[in-house]
Amino acid sequence: MTGKIDLRSVLPYDSSSQRRFRSSTGIEKAAVGSTYWQSRAKHYEEYSSWCRDLGLFAKCTEPLKSLGEASRCLDLGGGTGWVARHDNELTGRQWTVLDQCADYGKYIRPPITFVVGDAHRTRFPNSSFDFILARSLLHYVDCPRVLAEARRLLCSKGTLVVAQKILAYRGSESEWFSELDRLKRPEPTKAWSAKQLLIAITSAGYILHKVSFLTMPRKIMVREWFESGGKLSNPNQHRINKLFRTAPKSVRNYLKLNFTDDEISYLEQWMVVACQPLTSEAVYKATKSRLPRGRTHGVLHGLQL
Repeated sequence: MTGKIDLRSVLPYDSSSQRRFRSSTGIEKAAVGSTYWQSRAKHYEEYSSWCRDLGLFAKCTEPLKSLGEASRCLDLGGGTGWVARHDNELTGRQWTVLDQCADYGKYIRPPITFVVGDAHRTRFPNSSFDFILARSLLHYVDCPRVLAEARRLLCSKGTLVVAQKILAYRGSESEWFSELDRLKRPEPTKAWSAKQLLIAITSAGYILHKVSFLTMPRKIMVREWFESGGKLSNPNQHRINKLFRTAPKSVRNYLKLNFTDDEISYLEQWMVVACQPLTSEAVYKATKSRLPRGRTHGVLHGLQL
C-alpha cells in the first residue's frame, strides 16, 4: 500500500499552526523547548557519530529492499533525519521525519518533510506508512505507548524497525551504568537488555522477522562528551570521572573502555529488530492472553540472550 500522505492533517516544520499546536498541547512545552535537546541539536551529527554509521544504516533500511521505492517512510523521533536524507539521495523514497525538537528541522530540506510532534500521539491518520524506523528512541519514551502508536500508523503489511543500544549487565554492573546515566542526562532514560526489548516489542503486538546485532567503536573527547547535552555541573563531572576510573573490570573488558583526562573510547552494542504488526486485533488479544509471563509467541526461542 503506497501513495502520498495528506500533510494537511499534520503540522509541517515552522508553521504558525504548529506553533499554536505546541503551545496548546505542550508537547509538551518542556519537551519541545528543552534546553537539553536544543543544545544537542547544535552539533548533533558531529557528536553522535552513530547516526551517520553506514553499517547501522544498512541494517535499519534492509527491509526497504523488499518494499520498493514508492514506500511511505517515517523516521520516528528521527532527530536530524540523517537516515531519511541519505536514503532519499540513494533511492528517492518519500520520507517524513518526526521529532519533538524543532531545532532539528534545520538539517532537513524538501522533498523530505519535517514535522514537530510527540511520538506518543502523532497527528498522522491510521495506516499512513509502509515503513517506520525508531532508532535510539525507546530509552527516552513510554515504550508501550510509542510502539502502539507506530502500530496504528503502519499499514497492515508495513514494517517497523527498532534500533537500540543495549546493555548486557546485571547487578553491580547495571548499577554502575544507571548512576552514570543519572549524572550525565537531565532526563530519565531506560537502559535496555536485548531480552527486555524483544519482550516489549512482541508484547505490543508485533511479530519479529529479523534480529541482528552490531558492535560500534566510539571515541570522543572528554570535554565534548561532558557538554553534549549542556554543561554538566562540576560535582557531576568529578563523580563521572571517578566512575570511569573505578569501573568494574567486567565493564572495562566488555566495552574495551579506556578513559584518560582527554579522551574516552569504548564499544557500543546495538540491536536492530525488524517486525510487523499482527493484523488482527482479536488474534493479538487472544495470543497475548495465552502467553506465560515473560514469554512472547515463542519468538525468543533460539536467541542467545
